[in-house]
Amino acid sequence: MLRDILAMRAEQSPDRVFAVFEDDEAWTFRETAERSWRCGRGFQRLGLRQGEILVAWLPNGREALLSWFGAASAGLTYTPLNTGYRGPLLENALKLLSARVIVVHAGLIERLVELDLPSIETLVVIGDIDVIPSGLPKIIPWTDLVETGEVDPPILSRPIEPWDDQMIMFTGGTTGASKAVRRPHILYLKMTESCFDRVGVNASDRFLVCAPMFHGGADIPIYAMLRNGGSIAIIHGFRTEKFWDDVRRYRCSVAWIHSTMCLFLWQQPRRDDDDDHPLRLAMQAPLLPDIAGFCERFGIRLYTGYGMTEIPWMFSVLDPKESRTLGKPVDPDFELRLVDEYDRPVADGTPGQLVVRHRVPWAITPGYYRNAEATAAAWRNGWFHSGDVLTRDSDGNYSIVDRVKDSIRRRGENVSAAEVEREILANANVAEAAVIGVEAELEQEVMAFVVPTSERSVTGESLTEFLIERLPYYAVPRYIEFVESLPLNAAFRVDKPVLRQRGISLKTWDRERAGIRLRRERL
Repeated sequence: MLRDILAMRAEQSPDRVFAVFEDDEAWTFRETAERSWRCGRGFQRLGLRQGEILVAWLPNGREALLSWFGAASAGLTYTPLNTGYRGPLLENALKLLSARVIVVHAGLIERLVELDLPSIETLVVIGDIDVIPSGLPKIIPWTDLVETGEVDPPILSRPIEPWDDQMIMFTGGTTGASKAVRRPHILYLKMTESCFDRVGVNASDRFLVCAPMFHGGADIPIYAMLRNGGSIAIIHGFRTEKFWDDVRRYRCSVAWIHSTMCLFLWQQPRRDDDDDHPLRLAMQAPLLPDIAGFCERFGIRLYTGYGMTEIPWMFSVLDPKESRTLGKPVDPDFELRLVDEYDRPVADGTPGQLVVRHRVPWAITPGYYRNAEATAAAWRNGWFHSGDVLTRDSDGNYSIVDRVKDSIRRRGENVSAAEVEREILANANVAEAAVIGVEAELEQEVMAFVVPTSERSVTGESLTEFLIERLPYYAVPRYIEFVESLPLNAAFRVDKPVLRQRGISLKTWDRERAGIRLRRERL
């Protein structure tokens, strides 16, 4: 459990540096623990009880780290929200959680105005607010929470157990809204074993945290480095042109450069000092086709793997040679099957949906918070259904093929097609809409097929303007094609395989070609 690991590190290595921040401030293990304990006691003073949800809506930084570690120290369930959330998606997430307290950056406060959030009692605000909007819950400054009070570990009503939820993390929905994934403490341990211990990450390493801390690309590495006695450098986010400078500046030896991060680095002009840095090991997923070229150019070793927000890594491949092969399962306690639509095992060489279970209880998510229907669907017939299609060869090696779920993976973000469709249909000038993912250089881009209510009632520009106020930046479709009707299958549902086969055409409007580029807001 994170609380226990933190206390152990503070006792055994009190003066070793654990966390370095963008302004070069550094915290030792002892200082990190004491700050976290004080923060946890502050949450308790707000009336939060062990097991209760604490929501944090924050960019990367010391406050996000303290909110998480403070919550863990107090036995709370930490729930970070994507800073891109806004409008109905934000409202639905907060209603689902029914949290009483939110730790929020001042730059996000305006997005809470006019939302229906009856459960929220207190906003703990980081940063200055020039004018406090009316109609918000009680606001207290972050400093009141973390700069006063005792520095001893918070007193708990009962021991924290491995099956308790350490975190709830949202992931893209398939046929509905984004789901809140329950992540017990044991899941973090199993993830660390497969994607850090297996590739030799140890106490001498420093990990560069450049992925958002509300993603598995940051929380798993932070937990792993704490558990393994290493250190972390937390920066605001990934910056292509400054990545290697950040690696050098913070003397980082390990990083995750997943998704299009690796593509952006590869596409940069070559430099004589491309391999002059301390990084020795990087995780890359999905892999670029020229794996050997990437390693040679930057002077590093790569590893890759496969897991989900719900499941620890089942595969972990050091020095991969082929971009789609995952190899054999690395954890003997995992049971894997590839099945057809009726959950019957398929023969080797035949594509099938990956279903899994684990011999250690709670190693896989127990389900989705307050969503019994989605939990039952995922855990059908006693196996967790991944939604991904793989093949297995006669030697037992697995390769990833496709997805059966109706979600889109764009630059490291999971996008719910259903949520994007819902917001498109909220436009009075739209009669029907269907959203798919279309292939990009590494992952996917979001594409919408739209049936207008009448000719010329809506344009790509006007629909995009409408959606920018209602969706996270990463979910706003890049491609929009206006059509007279949507194809239907035998069940009279939109036939998305037909739309995926059709893809981008000469009639498709491209938001980026029109000069509208959307990026994460820097807070």
